[in-house]
Amino acid sequence: MKISRLELCGAPWPRNPTVSYIDYKIGQIQLSRHLNITEQAGALSVSRPFARQNARQMLLMEASDFRSGRVALYVCALCGDPYCGALTVRIEKTDDGILWHDFGWEDPDGEYFSPTEYSRHTGPFLFDAEDYRITLWPYTMD
Repeated sequence: MKISRLELCGAPWPRNPTVSYIDYKIGQIQLSRHLNITEQAGALSVSRPFARQNARQMLLMEASDFRSGRVALYVCALCGDPYCGALTVRIEKTDDGILWHDFGWEDPDGEYFSPTEYSRHTGPFLFDAEDYRITLWPYTMD
């Protein structure tokens, strides 16, 4: 599988396009556009404690808040609450790097998981483990 590069970039906030949030760019793909995200914001843009915890989960340093073990990428743009529904991804460490796959919508209790037409055609993405860590590490700090 080809190694992809994860970058963080700005995207217009769904409720106020003059404000931006942190989005994910994988190669030439801006993930929010590709997944047709319209009402959510990147989980790294929510409150500092939430962003720190989310980054640590993305780096597999902490267990996920989701019963499924998946990690939130996008959460409610109004309140940041994953219980409003979150776009999540399964993140795994492999011998080749960090793998993102199985994108879809769910809540932390695992009451439902719903891949969309967009998410069914997204990934898998494999990242070099060190580049991935360098990209996300600053968000783990206080």
